[in-house]
Amino acid sequence: MKNALKWIGICLVVLIVCLIVVLGASQFLPPGSTLGDDVLIALAGVVLSIIFTYMPGLRVVYGGLVTETKQLIQLILIITIAGITFAFTCTNFWLVPGVDCSKQGLITLIIYIFLAAGGNQLTYKLSPQPGDVKTAIAERDLSQG
Repeated sequence: MKNALKWIGICLVVLIVCLIVVLGASQFLPPGSTLGDDVLIALAGVVLSIIFTYMPGLRVVYGGLVTETKQLIQLILIITIAGITFAFTCTNFWLVPGVDCSKQGLITLIIYIFLAAGGNQLTYKLSPQPGDVKTAIAERDLSQG
């Protein structure tokens, strides 16, 4: 239980950082340009992967987890980001371009979740693992085998 609470806390912090980066990215675009919901959610998937791969301290603990657990954590966070994006638009807290607060908008968002998950896993597979993460993975494999 203690381990689960620790991971919930870590994921909340990562989620907040990711949302700030993704929603703040539109501030650096040329005037009149916006990031659509599809790009925002795909970008969130990529940012999540980068944070978990390279954030000091977190990357070693995360790298030592079994692959299925890591994938589940990433998927839950992507779904959470998509849900927050949808909720922001539906409550008029932060209108995200392209997000429509309707049944069709929700269906479109679900499709984008699959795109973000694909981008997330592709980024993870293509990102070089730091040495300490490789060591954590090797130690995990030795303890399981």
